[in-house]
Amino acid sequence: TWIYRAEIPTYLWSYDVSEEPSGTVLHLEIEPRDTSAGAAMEIPVRVELANGSQQTLLAFVDGSATSFRFDLPARPEKVVFDPDRAVLARAKQR
Repeated sequence: TWIYRAEIPTYLWSYDVSEEPSGTVLHLEIEPRDTSAGAAMEIPVRVELANGSQQTLLAFVDGSATSFRFDLPARPEKVVFDPDRAVLARAKQR
């Protein structure tokens, strides 16, 4: 995406956790801004659980607002968007 264009996108993101009959579910919403049509990015999201374990989830965003659903083994204590700052972007939690 950045080879032929000079852009630094902004990702607006939010999440919600629900308990469903199948277990704990993380609902993640990501809306890209300041990007050209067709810009795509795989964004890591780290989930920290109460027992100290962590999971890294990957959210593939392809230029439009996208919703994700991730099944988790337990309710997360913390959700971190792009935890290692691996994506050239600005991130704003809603």
